Amino acid sequence: MYMTEELDAGDIISAIETEIGDDETAGQLFERLSFIGADLLGKTVEAISRGDIVRTKQDHSAATYAPPLNKNTSPIDWNDTAFRIKCKVRGLNPWPAATAEIAGKSCKIFSVDIGGINTNRQPGEIVSVGKNGIEITCADKTVIIRELQAPGGKRMPASDFIRGNKSLIFNV
Repeated sequence: MYMTEELDAGDIISAIETEIGDDETAGQLFERLSFIGADLLGKTVEAISRGDIVRTKQDHSAATYAPPLNKNTSPIDWNDTAFRIKCKVRGLNPWPAATAEIAGKSCKIFSVDIGGINTNRQPGEIVSVGKNGIEITCADKTVIIRELQAPGGKRMPASDFIRGNKSLIFNV
């Protein structure tokens, strides 16, 4: 974009849109955008050198503010919907990572899937544990934690975490 005194307010020189995958994390998107952006930059520089650029005014009414990410953003609110929780986990992966207390430990959550309909349990209750992961209730459905990291540990499949925390099985 063209430079102005205001931040991110100048006319657009070139832009490109891309879909975000249903399971794509912020880290994966960042990597993919680095290649898309490099390609667009090369094409834009060529267009500038040819004089083929058309200034496009920004629609400032469509702008949104994205606050900086920090660890205060991390805790999962189980009163939220399964879709929003999955988006939060994807959006905070790899940093600062979504967090939740599992088996008395504040764990980083790196991957979840949307599970079934929650009909009779409070948000945040563990419904089941097993080879598929740790299923927890939220506002409308359940989410299944697939990958997590305990404090001081390594990222691992939830099934491995369960094997090391047998008390989860007895608390369901």
